[in-house]
Amino acid sequence: RKETEIWRPAEIRMALEDMQAYDPRLRLFVHLAFVCSLRSGEDLGIETKSISFHTKELMITQSVQRIYKTALEEVENTKVIKVFPCQKKDSQSTVVLKEPKTPKSKRRVFLTSPLIEDIRAVIAYNEECKARYRNKYNDYGLLFATDHGNPVTPELMDDWFKKWQKQTSLEITQITPHGLRHS
Repeated sequence: RKETEIWRPAEIRMALEDMQAYDPRLRLFVHLAFVCSLRSGEDLGIETKSISFHTKELMITQSVQRIYKTALEEVENTKVIKVFPCQKKDSQSTVVLKEPKTPKSKRRVFLTSPLIEDIRAVIAYNEECKARYRNKYNDYGLLFATDHGNPVTPELMDDWFKKWQKQTSLEITQITPHGLRHS
């Protein structure tokens, strides 16, 4: 088995600095995955109500995942929290909010001050999108949302991350989002 590529502290610092002007959602995704050792789906399943700025902590209780509609029938109903409306009529898959991978995955993580700044920046970005799109914005209460409020899937975030890695002029190791968790 090939070992997961990771970033060293200097690469993380450079990447976060470079992402500052790129997209606040990607920067926060990377920052959370690194500091809190989150899986992609856990990162993307964060609801704003699960964040406590007062105690500087975040509860990880759910995960975003895309699954085939046929598989949805096989999943235990107690594991699926919400099924989001399909964006494409002929889609064979759907996006769900579900319990995390394991029971131990439900946990409290503590937030650094720089991480809290990034969270606030994404919340402000989401508020701008809500104001721009008004009744066309789907507010599911998720921290990570598309400009129209729909959930960001792990596949979409993976695409954003790959695109940033191709565009950046930084000389850093090419990694997957999963590599952030192990960095």
